[in-house]
Amino acid sequence: ARDVQRALAPTLGLSPAGTEPAEMPATDGGPDIRQMLRSNESVDMRGLLQRMEARLIETALDLAEGRVTRAAAMLRVKRTTLIGRMQKLGLGALPLDG
Repeated sequence: ARDVQRALAPTLGLSPAGTEPAEMPATDGGPDIRQMLRSNESVDMRGLLQRMEARLIETALDLAEGRVTRAAAMLRVKRTTLIGRMQKLGLGALPLDG
């Protein structure tokens, strides 16, 4: 669980310990959120959250070697919830548990 937390910390804007907010630079080549908000531009929060959720799920699946049950445990959600989110986000073919 700590490995997942460390791996996902930059994606979620967390410190490596996962407890304190960190500066939110555009680490993935995306927009600088702080700058957008400072300059009174709008932010597509729904779209941003969906992209973050997709990246979170993909990372957990990668760390779990494609095993949905393990990825769900890492994300602290039920397996069926994870599958539903994957389908809603269009994350392709579902990996098989084995």
